Amino acid sequence: MKEITEPEMLHRAAAYCSTAERCIQDVQKKIDAAGLPPDASERIIARLLKERFIDESRYTRFFVNDKLRFNKWGRVKIGYELYKKNIPSPIREESLAAIDEGEYRSILLDLLKSKKKSTKGKDERDLFNKLLRFASGRGFESRITLDCLSQLFKGTDCEDYADDMENQLNLFFPNLCKICKRPLVEGEEQICLKCLCDLPHTGYHQLVNNPVEQLFIGKNRIEYATAYLRYEKGGKVQSLIHSLKYHDNKELGYLLGRQIARELQADHSPICTVDLLIPVPLHPRKKRQRGYNQSEWIASG
Repeated sequence: MKEITEPEMLHRAAAYCSTAERCIQDVQKKIDAAGLPPDASERIIARLLKERFIDESRYTRFFVNDKLRFNKWGRVKIGYELYKKNIPSPIREESLAAIDEGEYRSILLDLLKSKKKSTKGKDERDLFNKLLRFASGRGFESRITLDCLSQLFKGTDCEDYADDMENQLNLFFPNLCKICKRPLVEGEEQICLKCLCDLPHTGYHQLVNNPVEQLFIGKNRIEYATAYLRYEKGGKVQSLIHSLKYHDNKELGYLLGRQIARELQADHSPICTVDLLIPVPLHPRKKRQRGYNQSEWIASG
């Protein structure tokens, strides 16, 4: 059998990538099957990446879209399949976070409605449990599934059963602090008390001509400017921003807005005298994807 040369394999791999989106692992399997040495494989992959025949971010976006809309898979299953394909975690998280939340819930609700028609149970609770297991097998998160099932069984005993299941879920899979990931205790919301106290506050609202105001000097006329928290890459604030923007955590925005208001009021900040809060607008495309404007939720707090 004739051995394939490196240029021939490059040409075949490029043609293979032209027919559909491929990830590095897909192409690597083809090259390995051809029997080329590792150094040749590395050169071919590097060339395909450079010329954008392979683009794992693009591949992941298409994969997520297809598996959600056509296969009706949830985030958990999609994420696991991408993990098996060695797609880097940041790329996986970015593409999964870009799923339109309204469309996601609508797909799950339609899926459950259809399954309910063809599923028999000893009673409503048995049917409820079967649908819960079905959605879990499809990779949908338990809490979102319980929310959809509450709508589906509205006005029945199973609506209360959904609340019971939610309480059990919190017992075995408790709500965790968005920063340190430790279980929250009663009275804590989203962030544990320790992390709340340890947040890197700037204290700029107490300073005249603070660093934020200085950014606007010579550019725009303003009366007052401040920043609540100090951002550091990989720090506590980044975790909060990621949860607020990419994990459908609108309530975190409200909580942060409330915390900001309390601190400003306690220190009699000039901003407390304003008549109206106007959130920073979000691009319509981004708002459709995310389902909400995080600035509006912070302002509402």
